[in-house]
Amino acid sequence: MFMGYSIHKCSSETGISIPTSFNWLHKVLGALSAISDEDFRFVCESDDVFFLYSDKENRHLKRKPQCRGGKAKTADITRDHVIVIVTCDRVGFQTMQVSGRGRIRRIDVATALSIKILKDTVFCTDAHRSYSAFEKNQELEHHKIKVGNKRYTKEQIYDVQTVNSKLSRLKTWIRNFNGVSTKQLQNYFNWFITLEKLRDKALPLKTFSLLAKLKAILLSELKISC
Repeated sequence: MFMGYSIHKCSSETGISIPTSFNWLHKVLGALSAISDEDFRFVCESDDVFFLYSDKENRHLKRKPQCRGGKAKTADITRDHVIVIVTCDRVGFQTMQVSGRGRIRRIDVATALSIKILKDTVFCTDAHRSYSAFEKNQELEHHKIKVGNKRYTKEQIYDVQTVNSKLSRLKTWIRNFNGVSTKQLQNYFNWFITLEKLRDKALPLKTFSLLAKLKAILLSELKISC
């Protein structure tokens, strides 16, 4: 899976059936959530992105099925959208959390970040009021970047360019799957974060530790014996 193979390709390479390949993939992806980063510290950037709600894989729909790659009923953010909070600091820690549906609220930000951000963290976001409400509740130093006014940095230090770059890579990567069901979306974010860590050649010790944890997950989740 870390080579980017499809479920069919993994099935062919390992000699297992396609349903087993699918089930093993999602077992491993679900277990990746156990590999969590430390708390965010120093300068931390956060932004949100929205994905269309998808009932893909659901055989008991309460509505008419939609075509792949469908569009929301309106241009506004509605309950047809899933909120994803993406956060990273500048030493490599990151998280992507499915936090709710519809317009973003303070509770959605809190769901994703309240236990991750330390009190002395410098919090950089756009100017959305949900982040301001969360920051007041957490008593953080908060820098709002008004991107709409073409102000991309503040005091030449604070910006949201790192998280925006990560969002761009995420959107490009997830298009390869031609639509991911909402119930599996968090697993795919875990997958993407793991790939980002494995590709970080500047952190060889962290990569080695991650691979060791992945081996333990494979042994426990897939019941593979040495």
